[in-house]
Amino acid sequence: MVVKKGKGASSVPDNVDVGAANGSKTVFMKNLPWSASDDDIYTFFDGLPIYQVRLAIDHDGRPKGFGHVEFETVEAAAAAIAKSGEYIGDRDVYIET
Repeated sequence: MVVKKGKGASSVPDNVDVGAANGSKTVFMKNLPWSASDDDIYTFFDGLPIYQVRLAIDHDGRPKGFGHVEFETVEAAAAAIAKSGEYIGDRDVYIET
């Protein structure tokens, strides 16, 4: 796991439903492509201020297809949840708190 703190812009859309994040700055992502890297997550959430990315890997170092992303604000986490169902590669990812 590579942690890249503070990478990303600090622009969050004004029309974000903050309640979607339930007060949390961290979201759970699942159905990620096996090839997804931290950089792919940063690219997917381009424009949202990410604090850190934590992708799950097995004991052999292979990705497990899910992970957590911690944002700098609850508003950014809510904006991330709004992207649930969008694609990374050929997989539609699910994002929730």
